Amino acid sequence: MTKRHWKHSLINFILNKEQYVLLTILVISVALFFCALNLKFDSSIDVWFLEHDPNIIEYNEFLSRFDSDEIVVMGVFSDDVFDPKTLSSIDRITEKAEEAPFAHRVLSLTNIRVAQGADDWVAIDKLIKDIPETKKQIEALRHEALSNELLKGLLAPDSKSTAIIVELEAEGNSFEGKMALTEALRSIAQEEKDVIEVLFTGSPPIDEAFFLYSKKDMRVLLPIVALMILLVLLIIFRRVSSALIPFLIVVLSGIWLLGIMSLFGSKINILTSGVFAVVLAIGVADCIHIISDYYQQLMQGKGQRESIVDCFAILFTPCYLTTITTMAGMLSLSISNLQPIREFGWLAALGVAIAFVLSIVMIPVLLSFTKPPDKKFLNRLHSSLMARTLVFLGRPRFKTSVLIIGVALVLTVLSSVALFNLEVKANVFNYFRDDDPIRLETIRIEDSIGGAAAVEFVIETEGEGLNNPELLVRIDRFQEWLKTLDAVTYTVSVVDEIKELNRVFHDGKKEFYRIPDTRKEVAQFMLVLAAEEDFDQLVQDGNSLGRMSMRVRFKDSDKLVKIVPLIESRLKTELGKDNKVYFTGFVKLMRDMEEYLISSQIKSICLALLVILLLIGFLFRSKRLALFAIIPNVLPILFGIAFMSSIGIGLSPGTVMIGSIAIGLVVDDTIHFMVRLKRHVIQHNTIEEAIKQTLYETGSPIIVTSIVLSLGFLVMTLGSFSPNVNFGLISCFVILMALVADLIFLPAALMVIKPNMEKLK
Repeated sequence: MTKRHWKHSLINFILNKEQYVLLTILVISVALFFCALNLKFDSSIDVWFLEHDPNIIEYNEFLSRFDSDEIVVMGVFSDDVFDPKTLSSIDRITEKAEEAPFAHRVLSLTNIRVAQGADDWVAIDKLIKDIPETKKQIEALRHEALSNELLKGLLAPDSKSTAIIVELEAEGNSFEGKMALTEALRSIAQEEKDVIEVLFTGSPPIDEAFFLYSKKDMRVLLPIVALMILLVLLIIFRRVSSALIPFLIVVLSGIWLLGIMSLFGSKINILTSGVFAVVLAIGVADCIHIISDYYQQLMQGKGQRESIVDCFAILFTPCYLTTITTMAGMLSLSISNLQPIREFGWLAALGVAIAFVLSIVMIPVLLSFTKPPDKKFLNRLHSSLMARTLVFLGRPRFKTSVLIIGVALVLTVLSSVALFNLEVKANVFNYFRDDDPIRLETIRIEDSIGGAAAVEFVIETEGEGLNNPELLVRIDRFQEWLKTLDAVTYTVSVVDEIKELNRVFHDGKKEFYRIPDTRKEVAQFMLVLAAEEDFDQLVQDGNSLGRMSMRVRFKDSDKLVKIVPLIESRLKTELGKDNKVYFTGFVKLMRDMEEYLISSQIKSICLALLVILLLIGFLFRSKRLALFAIIPNVLPILFGIAFMSSIGIGLSPGTVMIGSIAIGLVVDDTIHFMVRLKRHVIQHNTIEEAIKQTLYETGSPIIVTSIVLSLGFLVMTLGSFSPNVNFGLISCFVILMALVADLIFLPAALMVIKPNMEKLK
């Protein structure tokens, strides 16, 4: 049995079993729809890293010791935070926040404990035992608070703002826990809105925003993409059935993908939330090619069933190959060191495969249920503006072709130069739009009180190493150096506590705000601190392991990310000679993400190019033609990356995927073009006539799929997050460039190079 015969047999079998086919698909779709309703969301920082990544292992080791580094910062704004009414309101919020779900520890002006004492006596007690009532009491409290170095990360110098810091307990270090804590704290703050203004920042509120926006984007953007596809198809095909069939295929593809994700326990994150719009846009491509070819079969005077069977017999191979190449582009992302990028690649590839299967199985059945268009409609398609344009493009001349190639070469050189200005931008804070409420609240809190992003340092010594004054002096020196860095607003460790105890012990004299000279004095102060409930958040293992926390402004953390190697070097030089040291937290992990983004871009593009080159080479049985066919698909990627650089869009978790995904997408049209070209070379034996017939038959579906794909990706620019917005914008640009490459550059190159006709045969 020949290849053509088995394809005919397959389609005839589907048509003969059409009722069973539709019933089976309906049952599966309903079941997967209800599965999809159970999908959950995850936006924690560790979701970005692979399970065995050494950086995330260090981070988890830190969490196992110190419960959590994640905090909610409640910024309290008032004319004077020391006003009795304001302090009373802060006290009420503090007490209620301690009972909030997953709240580990709450720190505010009204419950913070500070060193107090005199005359060879020192102890730690609450800063505010009773709310001050008189002006004298208020001013005395203000002076004491502002002169205490340990309160700098809690109180603004102008006394008009302060922070209530709520630490997340280990059991709540999940998306659900962060949501529960943030919602409870917002409810508590709402009760005090008549007295004070309370704003929120920190990783739990930011994660909450990620969830709400991702949920909104999925609910809003997916219907917009679907309706846009339907509208474009109605405008182009001018038949309801021709528009509804692709629409139904892509909607079912999305439902199946969501349902399968739920069945396998996958969760949606900020990146994978955009995969569904991608699948909707990609899934429609095969449908358009199939319906367009179905019309061409009808134009030849064939009956409806014969047209359906012949159409699928012709297009099964190119549709199958385009599915494989698109999946190859998507799956090239699976070598990334960032888990969400891997997941995006797997899910997108799965969605493409689902769309192909549904297209092959459902479209023949659905077409058989529709009334075929009349001759008048078919003649209109034959004489449309698009058809006339394709006739013009199908007459390439040698001189014009040389000019086109020259222009392409100039653009290639210019694009290559622009690549050197491409920056890496992995700060998740910048994923929000400039006018976003969570971004504005964070900036206001950090500008007035201090940073809310965490960087954590761990020092592990031998014996009771933290009782050694010389080591504490080195830690202090390292902390002072950290404070000179951009974006750093506050550092704290047991060193600060000991310095404050020493100052208080010596009647509050500023010159004694330093490390004591002897090991014995340090050990005595350590005993005082050890009586405190939260001492183990600073020191553990018999004074041999210490923690140093640094707070950084979210908006400026990019500056710190660039000098992470310098911080690592300084840490090892100052503290790592005789001790085990490491640092982790938001900024450190963000630096690791940037390195992974660069390697992911290079590796995934190279892998996608290699796989697709091999596939095309296998199709045409020619290395030369495979290389030739891939050229017009590389140029749009190069132009797209240059476009990114020229408008200031950096390499981020969203844009790093563009190269691999776009290669998988844009090569589809080239495959359809080359498969038809090969057929027409056999029939006409001249490259000129083969190009003319190929453009006439494939040009229209190539244009339509490019329009639908570009508009589908363009809808993503309406999203809430910059990675998805940039991904949509650049992908739209690349697809349009690919359209130009396939309809203009590829025919021109064929005319100039004049490939061996026997090779094409």
